Amino acid sequence: MNMNASQETSRSHHLLRALFLKLLFLLAVTGNTRAICTERERLALLSFKKGLVDFDDTLPSWKYTNLDCCRWRGVTCDNQTAHIINSSNGLSTWVLLWGEIGSSLLELQYLNHLDLCYNSFPDILDFIGSLKELSYLDLSSNCFTRIPESIGSVAKLEYLNLSSNILNGTIPY
Repeated sequence: MNMNASQETSRSHHLLRALFLKLLFLLAVTGNTRAICTERERLALLSFKKGLVDFDDTLPSWKYTNLDCCRWRGVTCDNQTAHIINSSNGLSTWVLLWGEIGSSLLELQYLNHLDLCYNSFPDILDFIGSLKELSYLDLSSNCFTRIPESIGSVAKLEYLNLSSNILNGTIPY
């Protein structure tokens, strides 16, 4: 039985459509449809890392060549928007990062969870109060000597841990 060109084209279109629908289904089932992080936020994390000394190479995935910062150790992104919403050192305890907490973190406008505990940061910078979406902030076991005044302006902050630092002075409100 010979098919004419029109029937053959129609059959090809149906096969392609079926394959496309199967591919969409597989992507939905396996969860591989998530977005990758934004370039601005990826560069902000790389700038933050540049100001650090990473004694134990705890952030090996944080590289210019690794384009999806949502897959970096200690980074979590929103599945819908791909904005970074969680940043931690990715380990349970005793990670040793040393250096400055750079203001590049201000580029992470949707960051709601920041965990930099068990490091050796000498000072909390005043910009920390500009991270308006923060609800969780753990800076315990560092070398902080003061609490910045601006921390009181983080209206969504529900959890704050500054224990095991060398704090002195007044507590801002």
